[in-house]
Formats: sequence, C-alpha cells, structure tokens
Amino acid sequence: MNIPAKQNQELTNKGAQEITTDKSGSQTLQETSQYPANPQRKRSLVGVFVILGYALLVLVPSTFAFVYYYFVASDIYVSEMRLVVKSTESSHSPSALGGIMGALGRGAGSQDLNMVAEYVHSNDLLEKLSHSVPIRTIYSNSNIDSYARLPTDASQEDLKKYFEDFVIVSDDGTGTLEVQVKAFTPEEATLIAMEITRLSEEMVDQVSDRAKHDSIKFAEKELEKAKNKYLESAKRLADFRSSSQFVDPNVNAAAIMAQVSKLEAQIAQARTEMAEMRSYLADTSPQIVAIKSKIAALEVEKQRELKRLGNSSASDMSAQLEAFEELQLLVEVNKKVYEDTLITLDAVRNEASRQSVYLVPFVPPSFPEEPTEPIRWKEVLSIFIGLSIIYGLCLLIISAIHEHVRT
Repeated sequence: MNIPAKQNQELTNKGAQEITTDKSGSQTLQETSQYPANPQRKRSLVGVFVILGYALLVLVPSTFAFVYYYFVASDIYVSEMRLVVKSTESSHSPSALGGIMGALGRGAGSQDLNMVAEYVHSNDLLEKLSHSVPIRTIYSNSNIDSYARLPTDASQEDLKKYFEDFVIVSDDGTGTLEVQVKAFTPEEATLIAMEITRLSEEMVDQVSDRAKHDSIKFAEKELEKAKNKYLESAKRLADFRSSSQFVDPNVNAAAIMAQVSKLEAQIAQARTEMAEMRSYLADTSPQIVAIKSKIAALEVEKQRELKRLGNSSASDMSAQLEAFEELQLLVEVNKKVYEDTLITLDAVRNEASRQSVYLVPFVPPSFPEEPTEPIRWKEVLSIFIGLSIIYGLCLLIISAIHEHVRT
C-alpha cells in the first residue's frame, strides 16, 4: 500500500505505526505499539526514583540521627589523667652483685607503661574496681539512653568490652600514659578515674615489691647454700681430727717430730752405751739393767709422741698431713664464700631499700564541668555525609551497569 509522504510523517510522529519499504519500493504500514515511547517521561520517572531513594536512604536516617543525638542521647563526661612510671634505680650497682640484682636492675620504660596499659583493661582491675565502685549500677542506670546503656543482664565479657569503650588508654610517645574515663555524670567519671589510678599504683607497687623480694630471697638461698657447705667441710675436718687425733699439725707437727728425733737419738746413744758395757759387764749387772730400763722408757715416750701425729709409725705422717691440709683448705674456701655471700646479701638488701618502681599520676584525674561527648553536630554531619557518599557511589554503579547493558 502506497502512503503519501505527509501522511507517513504524521504516522511516524504518532509512533503508533511503522512504515516499511519492501524490495519493489512499495511502502507498507505495520502496527508497532499501542502506546508511544516518551523519553522525557522516562527521565522524569528516573528522577523521581532517585529523589525518593535519596530521601529514604539518606534523609530519613539522617533525621533519625538528628533526633537521637539532639533529643535522646545522654551527655557523656570525660575525666582525663596522665600517668608515668618512675624508678629510683641507682646509677650503677657493684659488679659483685651480678645476676642477683637483675630483677632490680631494670629501669622504668616502655615495658612498664605497656604493663600499666594492659592492666587498666584487665579482668583483674575490673573485678577489683567492681568491689569499690558499683560499675554495673553506674553504666546500667535507667536515666541513660538505651543505646548507650549497659544491659542489666550483661555478662562479664560484655562488661569488659563496654568498659574498654569507656576507658581509653593511649601512649603519647613521651613516656606517659593518657587515660580518659567516660561516664554519664562528672562525679562518676572522676570516681572511676581515681579508683583506676589507685589500683594501678597498687599493682606497680606489688610488682616492685615482688622484684625486691625475689632478689633478696635468691641472695638468702645462696647464703644458705654457702653456709651448708662451710658447716659440712668444718664437720669433716672435725671428724678427721677426732679419728686421727690431730689438733693442729701445722703448729705442732714440727715440734713433735723434733721430739721424736731427740728420743730416737737418746735411744741410739743408750744402746751404744749398753753395747760398750756388755764388753766388760754381765747382762745381769745393775748398770746393764738400768740402761735397758732407760731404753724401754725412751721407746714408750717415742710411741706416745707418734700417736699424737695419728700413727704409731712415722711413715704415714706425710699422707695424713696432706689429707688434713686439703680439708683445712676446703674449710677456708667455704668460709670465704660464706662471708662474701653474707656481704652480698647485705648489699642486696641495701640496694632493694633504695630502689623502687612506682606509678606517678603527675596529672591527677580531672573533674569535668561540661559534657564533651557526643559532639552532636559532628555526629549528625558525619552520618549525613557518609550516607550521601554511599548513595552517590551506588548511583554511579547502577548507571555504569545500565550503560553496559544498553551497549
């Protein structure tokens, strides 16, 4: 069917029918759609959905945030303090103390600060704090808004997590700890901060006292060992003296040997005289009998002197003297060690009395006069900007996917 150009233009503008041309050049009219496509209407619908989505996903949550922070959220007061760990450690310790003073030889540093920081958030501090301050009652008060309030049935683990959020510990890098304690009244914030300081001081004092006690206890054990060795060696020497009948051979051994030599000389001389007398006297003569009695008496005296050296024979005297001197040297060495250890113990005690590691709150807990949290406008603005950015990114992603599908 042939259609005039004007009529073809009108039908095309209406969009209800489509004109097609076949191979012979004739034009035909075909139905395409009952309703025409309208790009302007389509763009307006997209704009409505964008505005509606922005209102639901950004404006409504921001409005709720505004209502919560300005009409519901409870004021939070922050008590601040600064802590430092100090040490009265001596500039140097005698080298003789060595490892005994190792426990006391450490100075206050980052290790001590980390110890205090870990203790502030420990279960031990929280348990002790709960005995002196009603933590659960303070943070579960019905006057606090439900979002910030600690549940009344909170477990110990939940309480610890809640406590960590309300007690902030930070190291400023200058060797001090900054502690911020948050609560919903200024009195409660200050009270909790003061109790945390007191408990932390007690912990540091206990650690310092433990180090002192351990060093002194170690020195006392060393003294006890030295004492036992000294007494044992002295007993062995006494037993040797008792069994060998030595008293002090280093003093009288030479005199005894000299006496034995003198007696042996007298015996030899008497025997020589007796031999001469026998040449002209009978053995039964009074002179021979007398000299025999003299020789016998000299032999008895000689044996008595030899027994004082612990042996009836002088051949074993050298070995006994060597054993005696070895025991005596051991006693002297152990005595010296015992005396040195006793001096060391006194030095350790004196050093421990001078040394101490302690916590100093050089900036005591402050009493907040005004609430510092939450910063309402900042919280609301952050939520609004954050949601707007997220919404804008979602629109960009959807637009990119739509363009990809069209192409």
